[in-house]
Amino acid sequence: MNPWLDLIQNTRELLRGNPFLLLVLITLPLLATAYFRRIYPGKQFVLWALLPCALTLPLILHRELLSVVIALDLAVALFAIADLVSLPKEHEFSIERGCQRIASLRQKHHVVLTVIHTGHRARRVGLQDGIPQEFEVTPSRFHLTLGPRSRTTLHYEFKPLRRGAFVLERIYLRLQSRFGFWQRYVEKPVRSTINVYPDM
Repeated sequence: MNPWLDLIQNTRELLRGNPFLLLVLITLPLLATAYFRRIYPGKQFVLWALLPCALTLPLILHRELLSVVIALDLAVALFAIADLVSLPKEHEFSIERGCQRIASLRQKHHVVLTVIHTGHRARRVGLQDGIPQEFEVTPSRFHLTLGPRSRTTLHYEFKPLRRGAFVLERIYLRLQSRFGFWQRYVEKPVRSTINVYPDM
């Protein structure tokens, strides 16, 4: 008998007898990408993964649907892997922050963020500045599509609620894959110091 067929048959029997092991084998790659690369499944991944899960319920009555469910599982897995490759790279993005170094307590102050995208494809991006908790921010987040090789300017206002020296150290990006199966979280170091004084 073929040793490869024996291995497949033994593995199938092992996984059938131990569903916990199967669950570990499925979640291990997801945990590894989350821990080492800060890549997480997106909404589209979850929605498409629910389809094979829903089809497993009729397997109780109709065992002949097993091949359909396995084929769907493989199709979703292969599509998710292909979409993972489309995630933008961190080095495709750079960000600059423009703001005054002195702010008045409880007064609005204007900030300009310049996002430079050097990639060759349009990208969907979520962006949030690392503003201290002592500041009220409007708007607090941005959701935008960046064109290939583009420069985009964003504007927001903050209102400091406490006086003192505050350091803005980073800007947070959420990068999406082409079909939304994956998202990567990136921190860009952009340092600005703001000194807040009472409004005179």
